[in-house]
Amino acid sequence: MHESSLPQYQALAFGEFLWDQLSTGDVLGGAPGNFIFHLTQLGTSAAVVTRVGIDPLGQQALELYAHAGCSTHLIQHDPHHPTGTVTVELNDAGSPSYTIHQAVAYDYIELTDELLSCAEHAKLIHYSTLVQRSEKARETLYSLLQSTPHSIHLLDLNLRPKCYSKETVTHSLSFADIIKLNDEEVVEVCRLLEIGTLSPQAFSQMLFEKFHVGICLVTMGKDGVLAFSPNENVSIPGISVQVEDTVGAGDAFTAGFVHSYLQEKPLQESCQSGNQLGALVASKQGGMPHISKEELSNLLKTIF
Repeated sequence: MHESSLPQYQALAFGEFLWDQLSTGDVLGGAPGNFIFHLTQLGTSAAVVTRVGIDPLGQQALELYAHAGCSTHLIQHDPHHPTGTVTVELNDAGSPSYTIHQAVAYDYIELTDELLSCAEHAKLIHYSTLVQRSEKARETLYSLLQSTPHSIHLLDLNLRPKCYSKETVTHSLSFADIIKLNDEEVVEVCRLLEIGTLSPQAFSQMLFEKFHVGICLVTMGKDGVLAFSPNENVSIPGISVQVEDTVGAGDAFTAGFVHSYLQEKPLQESCQSGNQLGALVASKQGGMPHISKEELSNLLKTIF
């Protein structure tokens, strides 16, 4: 395919694409897929960079994602490894715990000419730590980030047990222009870096000085979000909703934030956009819930 005929995307998300296997049934998920789903619903051109198996779950994932209006152009097909799956258990508050199965298709994402061409035109590239558990995907990611110095690199830390290390976290931070994490992850990163427990503001200052990060977003569930840049501190209160489950709510926050941020909205407005979408998704089941045209219209009116 000639470069002129390649689709161009404002945002790409690199990483896992999988089925969350809940007691109520299988739900398509994975942070990059959730993020791109919500960006697409908001009207931002975006694509997930991932890999699925040549199996029924992979075919079903592609069909559902395409049916939702999401691009499948940069989803690779793996003839040797199955489509990713995760066993999800919810506690009484609707918070998830995960058993993430290994040696699956997204562990083997390849660096292709088409991917590089699309990445060169992307304004933002989203990545996290889970996909870095395998050497192949990790090398592909680092090559992609190194080849896109003019793109905004957004690290959604997304720490999952046994799927990260001090080395992958440190390396991820070294590429990041924006980092998004939750308040529990702030504590864990402080432990990994052996710097003592810091407040979110002090933690952000450390990122600015040590890793040259430009923006730090700290989500706190029902308590809202804190955002820091070297020149600005923002605090957005939580939105009270009847929580169905919190699967994908953080990914929705990131999508709402990015949708506004890429339109050069101020940091506070971008955080409000993310907060609104995250709350809406928390009131629904799964990481890619259906959002009606009326809900989407009301959301966009609220945040702009």
